[in-house]
Amino acid sequence: MQKFLKFSNAVICIFGLVIFSYLTFHSMRSTWFMVPAPGMEIPLSKNDSVLINILSLVIFVLALNLLTLFFRKKNTKVSDRICKILLLLSFSFQLVMGMLYVFSADRVPGGDQADIYNGVLSFMSGDYSSLLPENYLGRNPQQLGQVFLIETILSVFKGSDYHLFQALIVLMSAGSVLAIWAVIRELTGNKAMALAGAVLAGFNPVTVYYSAWVYGDIPSIFFMLMASLMLLKYSKRKKFSYLMACTFFAVMGYMVRKNTLIFLLAIFIISLIKGMADKDLKLIIGGVCALVIPMLIFGMIRSGYEKASGIPRCDGTPAASFLYIGISENGGKCGWFYKLPNEYFEAGCDPEKASEVLMEKVKIRFDQMVHSPGYIPAFYGYKILSQWNEPLYQSVFYNHPHDDVPCFHKRLLHVIGDVSRYEKKRLISLSFFFGISVQLW
Repeated sequence: MQKFLKFSNAVICIFGLVIFSYLTFHSMRSTWFMVPAPGMEIPLSKNDSVLINILSLVIFVLALNLLTLFFRKKNTKVSDRICKILLLLSFSFQLVMGMLYVFSADRVPGGDQADIYNGVLSFMSGDYSSLLPENYLGRNPQQLGQVFLIETILSVFKGSDYHLFQALIVLMSAGSVLAIWAVIRELTGNKAMALAGAVLAGFNPVTVYYSAWVYGDIPSIFFMLMASLMLLKYSKRKKFSYLMACTFFAVMGYMVRKNTLIFLLAIFIISLIKGMADKDLKLIIGGVCALVIPMLIFGMIRSGYEKASGIPRCDGTPAASFLYIGISENGGKCGWFYKLPNEYFEAGCDPEKASEVLMEKVKIRFDQMVHSPGYIPAFYGYKILSQWNEPLYQSVFYNHPHDDVPCFHKRLLHVIGDVSRYEKKRLISLSFFFGISVQLW
């Protein structure tokens, strides 16, 4: 079993190494962005300065090695003090810039986030019509966990202002910086590498921009980082309380973003393999709890809304719809979309009938790919490269500020923009390279 454990770890490291190498190679050569217009979510590439990117990479590698040597030679008090200062700066940048970005202008939620937020407000007033099959939450019942969480937060704080949730997202974004440091520290034992990860994450302007997006992406990242940290801490300290904390964060992550199920499956598989190798029954039980309990709680929340509304359960937009989107190219969009396929509405909002039609289209698309094998790596390569800027595009484009922004706030936005233009491209390239470093470690 120990050999199988080592083999599994090697497979994961190699797979991660290949992905991050691919991303690093392309990020050194080009910058990806979206066409900013409704219905035009087409990823485009612009050539970048390879020389400057390589120079930045060399400086980063030298700094990382010098930092490692410094931490080895200097006494613990000095290195700890420097580490705390850099961590504080990274955390503070994310926190301060995020708060300034959120409160410097009124960024009204748009797109999916507007439907979720309006659903929360209507639920709080006793109106559950958004659960009807033709409405947003009826079509997307997977969002009910996030709705429940936002509704709970607004009820506790006796408010209805979306700025509250935006501020919480900023706190989670800043908290993720510390979580990244702790996870890498537990994983590698290398203080310099952990600090480098925190600095790259802390001074990343992309998450600053995305903090205004009233959605579950940043919260799910924070909760999954914390779940990972608790699992790593258990592996060294063997305290069952860490497994309980891991399950709690797994529940929260699943609530805000249901596709974190992939991550929960990873926790379960790791816990199962590691538990069997070490003959650790507690770890196996913890892995099962981290997978099963989030789904049970989500099911209870959904049933509660159905009971309160009196509206029969609807499975919503079928999974085949998202599968079809994910393998389709539409006007340069490799698996991205502006609108979902119409089959759900054409089937009278019947998920089963819509699924049958869509699965036929999926089979046709698979047949096309099988008969053009050279097209498959090109399509998915383009898809992997373009997916990184989709969330940032959504936040910046859909959450544009109102026209009546005070002059002071406009100047502030220009300052944030100038900072991000200077550092964003370098940080993205270095972040991908840092992913390679962690895999090799």
